[in-house]
Amino acid sequence: MIKKVILLTLIFTIFVVGATTGMADEKILSGRDFVTLGELKIVKGVLETSEGEWFLQSDTILYEVHLGDHDYQEKINLDLQEGQHVTICGFVYEKDIAVVLLSDTESTFIFRDIDGIPSWSGQGENAGQNRIETEICDDEENQDSGETNDEESFKSESEF
Repeated sequence: MIKKVILLTLIFTIFVVGATTGMADEKILSGRDFVTLGELKIVKGVLETSEGEWFLQSDTILYEVHLGDHDYQEKINLDLQEGQHVTICGFVYEKDIAVVLLSDTESTFIFRDIDGIPSWSGQGENAGQNRIETEICDDEENQDSGETNDEESFKSESEF
């Protein structure tokens, strides 16, 4: 009887460890991963929200939008609205975007530099003061397929 209990416990333990190991292989990607894996692109569309996450519906694809640090979003007074038309320059990987710049008709918000370094990173008095180069976000070559370039969408660096 004791041998059966030990054997069943051993089989159960092997099953649980095997199932847990299989789940560990499914890594959840973060904004940093999208910067590494993605390409810098410009995508236009309409913002949607679901369960606290933001999405951008372009003409052809629904992208998940990764804005980064929530404290930083509050600091820059980011106030997104569902249905808002925006242009995003960011690192696109499959159906995810790690945002560099987000622009609507009135405002432009900076989240990363073109090297992917977050605006909220850094230390001391210079925290979050990464130099932002926006020219690449005006480049027609960086348009996501099916999207058009609106040269007025992103303000030049001197306007920030």
